[in-house]
Amino acid sequence: MLLLLGILCAASSAALAGEALVIEPGRAYRNLARHAEVLRDATQGLTARDIVDRGKAAQFQPVDLPRLNFGFTDDKIWLRFRLVNGGADAADLRLAFNVRFMTTVEAYLVDGSGVRPLMTNREEESFAARPVPHRHLVAPFGLGPGEAVTLLVGYTSGGATALPLSIETELSWLDRGANETIKNTIFYTAAALMIFFSLVFTTVNRWQVHVAYAVYFGWVTFYIMHMDGYTFQYVWPEHGEWNALASLPLGLGMNLFAAIFARVFLQSRTRHPGVDKVLLTVIGLTAAAIALSPLDEAVPLKKYAFPYTLLCSLVFLGCAVGAARTGLPGSRFFVLGWIGIVSSAVLANWAHWFVAPIAVNASFDVMRAGILIEAAMLALAIMDQLNQVRRQRDGAMRREMRAYEGKLAAERMQFEALALADARGQRLAAASHDLKQPLMSLRLQLQRSIADQQTSVAQSIRQTLGYLDDLVRQYLEETADRKSAPLARQDGWRNSHEEGIPISLVIDSVRDMFAAEAQTKGVTVVAVPCSAQVAVVPMVAMRILSNFVANAVKYARQERVLIGCRRNGTRIRVEVHDQGPGIEPDRLRRLLTGRAQPGDVTPGGNGLGIGIACELSADHGIELTARSRPGIGSVFAICLPMVAEPPHVPATPLPPGSVLTA
Repeated sequence: MLLLLGILCAASSAALAGEALVIEPGRAYRNLARHAEVLRDATQGLTARDIVDRGKAAQFQPVDLPRLNFGFTDDKIWLRFRLVNGGADAADLRLAFNVRFMTTVEAYLVDGSGVRPLMTNREEESFAARPVPHRHLVAPFGLGPGEAVTLLVGYTSGGATALPLSIETELSWLDRGANETIKNTIFYTAAALMIFFSLVFTTVNRWQVHVAYAVYFGWVTFYIMHMDGYTFQYVWPEHGEWNALASLPLGLGMNLFAAIFARVFLQSRTRHPGVDKVLLTVIGLTAAAIALSPLDEAVPLKKYAFPYTLLCSLVFLGCAVGAARTGLPGSRFFVLGWIGIVSSAVLANWAHWFVAPIAVNASFDVMRAGILIEAAMLALAIMDQLNQVRRQRDGAMRREMRAYEGKLAAERMQFEALALADARGQRLAAASHDLKQPLMSLRLQLQRSIADQQTSVAQSIRQTLGYLDDLVRQYLEETADRKSAPLARQDGWRNSHEEGIPISLVIDSVRDMFAAEAQTKGVTVVAVPCSAQVAVVPMVAMRILSNFVANAVKYARQERVLIGCRRNGTRIRVEVHDQGPGIEPDRLRRLLTGRAQPGDVTPGGNGLGIGIACELSADHGIELTARSRPGIGSVFAICLPMVAEPPHVPATPLPPGSVLTA
């Protein structure tokens, strides 16, 4: 009977005010607009007691809106609901505000016993002051069987007044919380994975675009966490005032880092200077707005933050379209991503500025979905750009490798050709030089043999011809060996003559070889007797010394060229002294190192003699030294190892017709 009386009373009052809400057992009520009455307090000074005791109740007006949204205002909004428990049992209910905070929020139950406070919460209070430790504002209350009460809710927001108020049972509230937890887990897991992989790519590729993307999307994720109430619950639970202000700088920060990311991705500084100026303008304006956001006078910024975000999104979309028309890699996905964000921003503005058919919290869910789509599209844009750049780089590298291989092959062929030509030229030049002197000696000897038929002349002819024969044969053997492999370097004394030969044999042979030519120039080749035994290939020593003597005779200015030996411990220095024009130190150094220049060659010569001697010495491990003084003369020498002399075996001259062989 009492229950029926309560329902009738509520119904009769509905004619004068908002429709009474009959709470049925186990049911939740998510849209309370048609059951609400509103009173706007411009002074923000009214209290619940004033409304009850001072006759303010008559000033309430029915809400003629589909949702509790009164636009952007500084007024304090008072809502009145008439509630009746339509069940036979007591109802354990939750008044869920479904927002993370309000600047001030109050809730009271008014019945025959007076005004009972359900909840009071102000922006400066900590998270622990909430009646229920939940990320959203919640006030528990109960109704007895058939009980009828008036619910008063007063709040100020400092901005948007949309309030997705609902009345939940304990079970429906838990079920709604579980669904939101699943939804949020999916979102934050996807966001974390995108940020993680972006950082991984940053360490691998070291691209600035990965860093810019990770910072931008990380900031967006943090903003969503704040709008979901997690930051106040876990990050700064003791700083209620900052929690009330944080949404504005965090929301503007999304525009700031989006502009930075767009600038890096679009490469606007180098590819699109005009677009770069637009993005820099957005960055500057947004940074200034963030700096002003903590001020008390920043309330208009909150009002226009959503339109500003929509405007920035349109700017970024326009920049993306312009970049796509220039063929920028990855720009197609970039455009799709910003289309998703623009759509979400349009819906959010519609829900906040107008009475949209979609609730604010639902528009926020759509915005979250749009952010995920945008993040996925931007990630695809980065990957597409990376793949195209990598393909271009690989193609350029392959072209460069082909060009390098062609250049290397050409250089190798050129080097081989030059080396072959140089080797042939050196051998031919050396052979020509070495053959010139024996042929000249042979010519002179033959001339003298015609005029004077003496046995010594015939002996000299046979000796010279024998040297010529050995020399030609050795060149031919070396040439045949070098076709298959380079001539192995060998020490001059590691040969078949390790038992040693008298050095006098080599010296006397060289003296006799040049005696006739020297005599025609009025020069005497003098050989100082030496009984030392040396370990050397005779032909090698003879070729080196013959080049020394040939130069000495050619450039001699006095009457004598001297060939002699000096003992130096266990070694013998065989020296050739001349009194020619001498050689300057720098020119001598170049001649000995094979770096002779055209000006280093004395007129009448070809510069090959010293080079041949140096090459033979290096190939056979023989030490060669030279010293010269311009205007006085030169001394060229080789140092040979001595061997023990056989007892009582005197050195004898070469027998007639004998030939030194290698």
